[in-house]
Amino acid sequence: GEEARIALPPLRAALSEAQELNATFESEVVGLRASLRASATAAQKADSIDKQLVSQLLVKYFERTRSAEPLTVLASMLDCTPDQRRALGVPQHPSASTALSSQKLSDVW
Repeated sequence: GEEARIALPPLRAALSEAQELNATFESEVVGLRASLRASATAAQKADSIDKQLVSQLLVKYFERTRSAEPLTVLASMLDCTPDQRRALGVPQHPSASTALSSQKLSDVW
């Protein structure tokens, strides 16, 4: 009875405070999840490559008696350093005539 009636208001106040704090945390979590999703999407766009495309380029490289053309495409896709390009035997700085357009990429197939 009386003890419960006296104890109830402070408990209600504590519960209300905890609920407000929980709502604040939930709001922060929603914002953090959105930021994380945006960061993950940006990272995927910047660093992702199509594994099937790379596999097909390697197959074409070996099918065409080790033609430099598929390796040049791969080197461009992977942002190879000049040393890596030299080791692959592909042009260091593709000129405008050898720049890889989507048409050039389709020619590799």
